[in-house]
Amino acid sequence: MKVLPVYMNCLLKSCVLVGRPEIPTDERAYHRQLVMSMGVADTQLFLYPQLLPIHSLDLKSDTIPAAVRCSEERLAEGGAFLLANGLSMFLWLGVSTPPELIQGLFNVPSFAHISTEAVSRWRLVLFQNL
Repeated sequence: MKVLPVYMNCLLKSCVLVGRPEIPTDERAYHRQLVMSMGVADTQLFLYPQLLPIHSLDLKSDTIPAAVRCSEERLAEGGAFLLANGLSMFLWLGVSTPPELIQGLFNVPSFAHISTEAVSRWRLVLFQNL
């Protein structure tokens, strides 16, 4: 019950309930039907996504890093985070993300060299805070 206000806030801000002009009616109807057919765990993930700090990923281990609280305050300038809501994945790169990490992820020397083809192939949306 203690997280009920968080989930209610997420639901009230989601495109399922909020009618904004930039969200087509068909997309809203699709998301409504999708949420109505989801189980509890899927709905929880959809409304309150996981934020995974991939900059702290240990390549020698099979475990993924623990999710951090999904908040802007958790994003670090030197970090890279994967936000997953069960339908989409977003990759957030901090302004000071180490070039080695970008090289390892995309095989390019810096954020500016990432091609849109690589992003569309992965179906990721990239963000970089400036």
